[in-house]
Amino acid sequence: MVCRSKERGEPAVSKIQSNTGNQNVYIEVCDLSSVNEIKTFAEKLNSKEIPVHVLVNNAGILENKRTLTPEGFELSFAVNVLGTYVMTQSMQPLLEKAAPDSRVITVASGGMYTAPLTKDLQFSEEKFDGTM
Repeated sequence: MVCRSKERGEPAVSKIQSNTGNQNVYIEVCDLSSVNEIKTFAEKLNSKEIPVHVLVNNAGILENKRTLTPEGFELSFAVNVLGTYVMTQSMQPLLEKAAPDSRVITVASGGMYTAPLTKDLQFSEEKFDGTM
């Protein structure tokens, strides 16, 4: 399980292990707003050559003000769109190892339907609205 915070992820891992009886659940810390961290995580996992049967993209953020990541991306875009894309692309070799049974599930907010992803993805030209 990939989490931004080890402190918040560990109780979730314990709960999953307790509820399922599966002790083969562990945590990896990765900032999903960082393309570099996602790629580093994927390279580490790819080096283990363990097939990935299911990838669930469930990270999301709703910011009220325009904030840039250290890599220069608008934070909401980085987490909600770019991070999901980079994670899925980076995990593709491991998903292919589990094919044809591999699956990718992406959870997104219905609020994303209000704005098309076709222009000014960084909100650099318009007034920032975190709900769009």
